[in-house]
Amino acid sequence: MLSGLTPTELRKLQLSVGTHRRVRDLTPVEVASYYAKAIRAGASKVECAQATQFRVTTMVDRFLRLLKLPQRLKHFVEWGRSGKGVIGFSGAVELTLFPCESQMEMGLKIVEHELTKKEIVSVRQLFERSPDPLGGCVQRVLGRRPVVKHVEVILGSIDDEELRVILRGYSQRERNDVVWTVVRELVPAASITSARLGTSSFSIVGPRGVVAQLDELTNPEILIQDAVRRHVGSKLGAQQ
Repeated sequence: MLSGLTPTELRKLQLSVGTHRRVRDLTPVEVASYYAKAIRAGASKVECAQATQFRVTTMVDRFLRLLKLPQRLKHFVEWGRSGKGVIGFSGAVELTLFPCESQMEMGLKIVEHELTKKEIVSVRQLFERSPDPLGGCVQRVLGRRPVVKHVEVILGSIDDEELRVILRGYSQRERNDVVWTVVRELVPAASITSARLGTSSFSIVGPRGVVAQLDELTNPEILIQDAVRRHVGSKLGAQQ
């Protein structure tokens, strides 16, 4: 057992770290939340590490750093490498080393240009050592590529507090399924690479032109939020 976690939560945590499974119960941010929950209940970092088969607390610390990211970026974080609308775990940990006021901008740059961890490190080093603004540092690193990748990112807000509370009860996987279904219903012809839903924001990623496709809707942000609310409501009704 681990203080603060139910047997089911501990099992999900154990199956989500220290493994190369492609599909895991928890995202890296959810793993961090479980560790934080255990620590608040009195568990030490050493106990957290031991419960998940880590010999030292280094990995526990890396996960916990993710909780410092802006809320509107957390739903982007996934296992593996950055790309296809997500920020990979290692890249996200590296992102936490940027100044707090630059993390949101840099996070979106990672998604837009599918920056690798090595490129993220290079951007941070340039940003720390040169007078260039963050965008300029990103362009300098992109200039080293033989081919520049670029996708379009749409980031919208969930302003309804009642809906936010409901979404907090969903896992990241469940929220992603909801917004993917909603976007496909609203714009079935859109070229979408990724649709992800946090508790206070959502993101849609696709190739050039996807923004124009979404802009064909009237007030797309409001439409998507309303559709999410209806979808969540219908699921809750079916469960009752």
